[in-house]
Amino acid sequence: MSEELRASRLGLLFSICQMRYFSLQTAYLIAQLLAVITIWQFFTDDGGPPPGKQ
Repeated sequence: MSEELRASRLGLLFSICQMRYFSLQTAYLIAQLLAVITIWQFFTDDGGPPPGKQ
């Protein structure tokens, strides 16, 4: 295997690892944002008390 081919394969592997890390980080941030929105909605909900039993 030539040195140039080995370097290009190594570079490809490195770029795939970088993209995987970036996508995991993006998914984590989206999940955190959704959690913050859900908690915010919970605390700012002014729908009144729950309905009584009939």
